[in-house]
Amino acid sequence: MSGNIQENEATTLSNWEVIDVDNCSIMHQCSTLDPSKMDQVTQEKMQMLTRIKSETGLDSQNYKCHGCNSFIGLIFGAYNICYLDGCYYCSNCHDNSKFHVIPARLIHNWDATEYEVCHESMEFLKMIELEPIFDISKLNPSLYSTVPEMSEVKRLRIQMFQIKKYLSCCDDNDAVVAIEKKILPRLYLWEDLSIYSLKDLIEVANGQLIEQLKTAVQLAMQHIKSCKRCWHKGYICEICKSEEVIFPFQLDLAITCPLCSTVYHQRCKKGIACRKCSRRTARALQDLQI
Repeated sequence: MSGNIQENEATTLSNWEVIDVDNCSIMHQCSTLDPSKMDQVTQEKMQMLTRIKSETGLDSQNYKCHGCNSFIGLIFGAYNICYLDGCYYCSNCHDNSKFHVIPARLIHNWDATEYEVCHESMEFLKMIELEPIFDISKLNPSLYSTVPEMSEVKRLRIQMFQIKKYLSCCDDNDAVVAIEKKILPRLYLWEDLSIYSLKDLIEVANGQLIEQLKTAVQLAMQHIKSCKRCWHKGYICEICKSEEVIFPFQLDLAITCPLCSTVYHQRCKKGIACRKCSRRTARALQDLQI
């Protein structure tokens, strides 16, 4: 979010033991990537996904193309820089015709601009674009507080995570399938709240993912309110004892106790201890006195 792009060599993905990189876990359960089958070039590019690279000068490459080793610069020929790896390439390996969002610039500076990349980098970015490999909670959690779109997506994913608990117990399979279709094939969106693919992040920036998640949440909430089995799993606020049925995914209305998962009205719970937890504590004290 800063105007000045800073080189970030220390932070990478989220915990990938196969390639020894700080904080890098490409091997999320939903990812289809297999590091053991990657060549050295691909492994090197994996490590650059969350590093903003700076130009180092042609002399650092001995005036040779990073792709084919042909001489570039000075009297040898034109060259272009790839904004993914920061390297220089000849016009055959990089003709300035390929543009793509650079993951590191998006993650660290929320810059969704498409930059010039070499042919090889373009193929690589297309290969990993759909893979859920970026753990924003580790890479740059400040995005949630500084980027309104990321805050909204986090909120929607929290709602989906809560909604999934209801749908997993519902015997109306057709309704569940219809809801899942709204986010297919990205079911990880309601399984792991912090994991994103590059495409996810790009679609957060352009608003597409927010609209998709809103549609899924609205459809699911409509189902829960009309399904007897799901509706009966709602809560009655123990504090005001209103007949209104409330659910943990109603984030503007309800609040959930982190210890026992009992749900209350937010307006009722302010400054009041959880009734269920209080009863448990009282019983525990009675047991100790016996």
